[in-house]
Amino acid sequence: MSTDPVLERICLELVTQEGAHTVLVYGSRADGTAGQDSDYDVAAFAPIAEPRRIARLEGGTYLDIFIYPEAVLLDPGEDQLRLRSSRVLMQRDSQADAFLLALDELHRRGPVPLPADEIAARRVWARKMLARTQRGDPEGNYRRAWLLQALLEDYFHVRHAWYEGPKKSLALLAGSDPVTYQAFCAALAPGASPATLASLVDRVVGPADVVDAAAEDADRIRAFMAHVIRTSVTTDEKLFSETAGNVDRNVAIWLAEPQRCIHLVAMREGELVGVVLVKDFWNLCSLFVSPALQGSGIGRLLVESAANRCRGRSPKGALWLNAATDAVAFYQRLGFVARESAQPLPPGFKAMQRPL
Repeated sequence: MSTDPVLERICLELVTQEGAHTVLVYGSRADGTAGQDSDYDVAAFAPIAEPRRIARLEGGTYLDIFIYPEAVLLDPGEDQLRLRSSRVLMQRDSQADAFLLALDELHRRGPVPLPADEIAARRVWARKMLARTQRGDPEGNYRRAWLLQALLEDYFHVRHAWYEGPKKSLALLAGSDPVTYQAFCAALAPGASPATLASLVDRVVGPADVVDAAAEDADRIRAFMAHVIRTSVTTDEKLFSETAGNVDRNVAIWLAEPQRCIHLVAMREGELVGVVLVKDFWNLCSLFVSPALQGSGIGRLLVESAANRCRGRSPKGALWLNAATDAVAFYQRLGFVARESAQPLPPGFKAMQRPL
């Protein structure tokens, strides 16, 4: 039981009036970030048929209490993910502990990826809404607010990651993608310009659609990477042969054991414009972008999408790579830092990692 008198009263009420046997507190009151104006977010489980909710102001503090049927405690779903990292106030047997472990596993697996056509549709919708925000009338202002909310959610949805509400999502962005975080800060500020909002749309929906690579496209992918190596990496025949050979071996591993790999491609109007391959959820071994589109944000989009897919699955808790001299600054902007390497690297290469 908690030593917080408010939580003690809530637990007593839930037990005596609702028949609850398991009670959790979540949000800021659980993670230690509560301020003077923070509310009490509580979840309880009781022998009831349908969920109930209690919301009220008590002693200058807002209470928001969800009461769930016992069946939810035994088989949690996506709707309960916000209860991850809850603090157990009381429980029957060890059911709350098992419930929280199940939520951690559900979160680790990640959401079901959106279909490619849905991702494309959301990108079109964002551009359309951006145009309509400039009407300067109440409807346009409403669409601006709507777009800002949807962009934060879709940043995670299109990258196959969980959206966990504004507070956690913005905190995650601040650490994992500080450039996009700053773009949100600027666009959310009162009086932000249309250009600032347009910049945020570019950051979120990206310059291309990122989808899973398909085995039937392996030859096309190999040819694309060979073209990028030839035109953007080296003209030296020996180095080209070595680099292309290494890329081919990685593609062969993906084809033979796709469950070991995250292999994504960037498509723009039906054209292949980028590729990223991560082996074993930590070894970022290939990243190629069409020479004409380098610097457009496609590389960042591919890395961020791969990182989100690897989060919670990497045995190293990070992405590792060996960056060529001219790519070090790019990876540093994406949050990669230097690491020690146990193996010798080619001249000019730098071992780097990015925590997930």
